[in-house]
Amino acid sequence: MRLLFYPRICAKPVGLSGASAFTMNITPSGGSTGVQSSGASIDLASSNGVTVAAGVVTVKTLEPHRFATGNGVYLFGLTATTGLASKYNSSFTDNGNQVAWGTPGPYVVTSVPTPTSFTFAAATGQNNADVLGAPGITNFGWLTASTMMELNNNSSPMNVRHLAAMRNLPSWSKLADPEQVAVMKDFGTGVLLIRMMYPPGWGVGSRPSSGCGRQPSSSSSDRRPTSCR
Repeated sequence: MRLLFYPRICAKPVGLSGASAFTMNITPSGGSTGVQSSGASIDLASSNGVTVAAGVVTVKTLEPHRFATGNGVYLFGLTATTGLASKYNSSFTDNGNQVAWGTPGPYVVTSVPTPTSFTFAAATGQNNADVLGAPGITNFGWLTASTMMELNNNSSPMNVRHLAAMRNLPSWSKLADPEQVAVMKDFGTGVLLIRMMYPPGWGVGSRPSSGCGRQPSSSSSDRRPTSCR
């Protein structure tokens, strides 16, 4: 599973869909406005999470994002209904000294029409009428463990933190390194609602993976949820 969350907003549950948009250590002195780092889960492909019209790409997010005009945003985990996802998903490299996100992207935000959408100019290979979005997380059993990797940090190896899986977690306002995670609700649409204890006060960009349980089927044989990576 992939998760991008934003700092200081994780006391409430946030949506998890399998694709994210995020910034890399942007500061006002670097020529951009807004928070230092930020991220948000992208809406499902089945809900037209990413569309292109008149040379403008519009991205819808599940939660209110914190991007501002001028921010450089990377996309990760998209699947395409029409068009090519490879023309939108940013590349990731790790040379042993540092990790990097690169082309395609970063995409410079040109407008923020709503708290849950932003736009940027279409690049080469991003064509009018393209439709993309998050693949969704389906066939989910239950969470047994989680490994969180910080996507928006250039250090190699990537910062990793293991989280204990919980059945439920209360709302909490204290900011600290997360220790626990719970799937609060499976909407059955491909979106999971998750909550962390504690809400992270550092950075953005985590990716819980290998955290799905095994769920018995009606024939009593085990099946591994296909959303696991």
